[in-house]
Amino acid sequence: MRPKVLLALAALAATAFAPAGQPDPKRNPNLLSVDLDFAVKELCAPWLAGTADIAALTDRPGVVKASSQPAWAAGGEAFWVGKPDLTVALAISPRGARTCTLRSTSGNPDKLRAALGKTLEAWRVPLTPSVHKFPSGAYARRDVLCSPKDGLQDTVLISIGAPNGPVPLMATLMSNSPRDPRCDAQR
Repeated sequence: MRPKVLLALAALAATAFAPAGQPDPKRNPNLLSVDLDFAVKELCAPWLAGTADIAALTDRPGVVKASSQPAWAAGGEAFWVGKPDLTVALAISPRGARTCTLRSTSGNPDKLRAALGKTLEAWRVPLTPSVHKFPSGAYARRDVLCSPKDGLQDTVLISIGAPNGPVPLMATLMSNSPRDPRCDAQR
């Protein structure tokens, strides 16, 4: 093989097998669609793992600090990712837990939920549905995903919008200590 081809293959392999929670500084979000994969893998995962600070994660093309702080951002810093239809807020809760909230204002709720589910299959720990049924409130439904009882305690609260609702998808990824009680609550 030619040297350029070998170098390209080596770079691709290094990117494909980068340690979980490590951002790929060469990767930029898709500017034409709601890029949940980028948001989760490049912003949320390293933020929750504590492997990078906000500036290191967001200093790249296609990630722009939001012009105003949304109320739902819970005191974090909010960024438009790819386009203003996807906002990501990186925050630290009053208990000291890191959170990453994704909010999409466009797209089909079911397709966005499926895309998020596909991305979360590669999360740093396996996530399974909680036995707790979170009240849906203004959404069509809410799902809670939890990590196993032993090890890292990650929880994801996913709010799926009603068809033609103002917010098709909102998800908060949390790194908890202690374990989120919703993960073990009885039905």
